[in-house]
Amino acid sequence: MKFESVLLDIDGTLWDSRALVAEGWNRALFKYDGGRAAATVAEITPLFGKTQKEIADRFLPHLPPEQRYWLIDKCFQGENEVLAESPCQILYDGVAETLQKLAQSHRLFLVSNCERPYMNLFLEKTGFSPYFTDHLCCGDTNKSKVENIRALLEKWGIASGVYVGDTQTDQQSAIKAGIPFLWASYGFGHSDCHLGKLAAFSDVLAYV
Repeated sequence: MKFESVLLDIDGTLWDSRALVAEGWNRALFKYDGGRAAATVAEITPLFGKTQKEIADRFLPHLPPEQRYWLIDKCFQGENEVLAESPCQILYDGVAETLQKLAQSHRLFLVSNCERPYMNLFLEKTGFSPYFTDHLCCGDTNKSKVENIRALLEKWGIASGVYVGDTQTDQQSAIKAGIPFLWASYGFGHSDCHLGKLAAFSDVLAYV
């Protein structure tokens, strides 16, 4: 076994929620902003993996800070409403089967820049809670992904871990935390420094 623990991103790695997120944002934008702004899948894709504040600054730069942070919070509430209503059949191929196999021989962890309700909805909708030893998100700690990776490494005494994600933020966070990075190339972003490139999530089995 090359690694005893596998730390995982959510969006662009385990599932693709972009269409549902856009629907939720547009619901909120229509209600609270008169539809003056609209969210398309193409527009929001580069925002995945960033913190709520970073998303607000990029998506709503025309609004004063206080107003943009208030409105993006409403957008996040809208996406959670849509996710709660949806069956969320948005997992990438092979994710459920691969996680089941991994959990038999590895400790699994989730580390995401999402807010806590989103993390909870992911676990509720997928039923994957039994597979994971622990999870941390920006909404739990108000800290960066690299800090949350480090926190889990220390808390659980992870001596040999690898992080699986799809963006350069994921790559940089893993490297700064001192662990290798596996790039989910089917996701939303890019990587120029990784231990391995995954064409499908099931490819992770060959590396861990």
